[in-house]
Amino acid sequence: MIDPLVVEELIDRALAEDIGFADLTSELVIPADARAELALNARQDIVVAGIDVAAQVFRRRVPQCRVELRVKDGDRVNAGTAMGRFEGPARGLLAVERTALNFLQHLSGVATLTAQYVER
Repeated sequence: MIDPLVVEELIDRALAEDIGFADLTSELVIPADARAELALNARQDIVVAGIDVAAQVFRRRVPQCRVELRVKDGDRVNAGTAMGRFEGPARGLLAVERTALNFLQHLSGVATLTAQYVER
């Protein structure tokens, strides 16, 4: 098990690198009171890994975000599977979605490739 403080620090560093202190595009284009809902769907067959880390990215930067996860790490899902939903302030969600996806894509990619080697 990874120390949660290490994960938090890694998330904070990734967010600082990706957006710094603000997402200027969202702040200029999206009204401050706008709400959004993001759907997280698998684009191909994968072994899920990092779904909790992705959710933590949203929670860390957008505390009022409502998170609904429909899968867990280790689940095998098919392309098109709804893996989760995030609802909250549009500016906040859009500011962190790329960071969350980066964690999920990388970790799921490693898990999926590892599973393929194990099956051979």
